[in-house]
Amino acid sequence: MSKQVKKNAAPAAILEQVVINGDLANLSEAERVKYYANVCESVGLNPLTKPFDYIKLNGRLILYAKRDCADQLRAIHGVSIKVLSKEEDDNGLYVVSVAAVDKHGRHDEDVGAVSIAGLRGDNRANAIAKAMTKAKRRVTLSICGMGFLDETEVSGIPGAAPITTQLDDIFPPDAPTGPEVAVQTEKADSSGGQVPEEEDIDVTSVEDRTEAIHLCFTNDGQEPIEFTDSHGWYEEYVLQLEAIAKNEDTPARKRMTEMKAFEKANAEGLDTIPEVGAKALKQKRLAWNKALGAQK
Repeated sequence: MSKQVKKNAAPAAILEQVVINGDLANLSEAERVKYYANVCESVGLNPLTKPFDYIKLNGRLILYAKRDCADQLRAIHGVSIKVLSKEEDDNGLYVVSVAAVDKHGRHDEDVGAVSIAGLRGDNRANAIAKAMTKAKRRVTLSICGMGFLDETEVSGIPGAAPITTQLDDIFPPDAPTGPEVAVQTEKADSSGGQVPEEEDIDVTSVEDRTEAIHLCFTNDGQEPIEFTDSHGWYEEYVLQLEAIAKNEDTPARKRMTEMKAFEKANAEGLDTIPEVGAKALKQKRLAWNKALGAQK
């Protein structure tokens, strides 16, 4: 009996570290993947888009929220954000105050602050933009009940060491892709017109490729960007896709068309990267379509 108690003591201690302290360091790789997926499922996020990443902080391995986490949460919960104030104080801090309201009418407020003392030009502009981003993400996580650090906060913590993990290290090619992100929002187009059904893309996982991967653009005159690894190509694809989706100067329907055209222009790259990554990028586009008012 005593041997059995001792045998179970270690797993119980590990579970306590995870539940109470959020420390994932003692979990196996498979257990971390399961925990990651369960956290995403519990709040309706798509794990294939990597809404969280790992960071080593004060001896603990914890999750922190990335930009995609806040973007998905805003769409799911119908969060709208209003900037209340932007100001520089006497100590060289630039402070942005924002308020948020979700689709149920719940309100919340938060701030983002960065030091701009001594900064000029692009460095100053980037710092000011970071304060705005930090405020918006902080209030998004707060109003959605997410007690995670945001990546804009992680960069300013002394001793914090982000753990970079390849997409396929977390979700291997034979892992289930899971459902698409459930985005609940009002339709952007009230005309009643139907958006054509999306075509399925046949992608094949290609392993151990050494040739360059090119990210192509649909606008004339913009040269393709060359990458030597699929992870870098994947991250830049996400940035370009989101830039199209968030361009409020373009009507919602045209944005959906441009995202589809961007996907087709990069069919070769999508065929080159691991299949799980290609599927995740397609799911991300479909999620943006829903947020912009696509009808099934």
